Amino acid sequence: MTATTAPRLDALLARAARDHPGRTALEGAGESWTYARLERAVDALAARLAATGVAPGDRIGVHAPKSPATV
Repeated sequence: MTATTAPRLDALLARAARDHPGRTALEGAGESWTYARLERAVDALAARLAATGVAPGDRIGVHAPKSPATV
């Protein structure tokens, strides 16, 4: 048996946003987010975290209500 490397979540999201930017990625709490909107939100959050010193591989905690914005 050989080990395989699963694709990273950020790469999967980037591909979905590129291939299907207008498709619905998340629904809930009365909201609907497209892949393009989700990718923009993820990129903005990653930049804010990096600006505070969070580095790749660091662990952070999240406590928030269930909603597309939380994802």
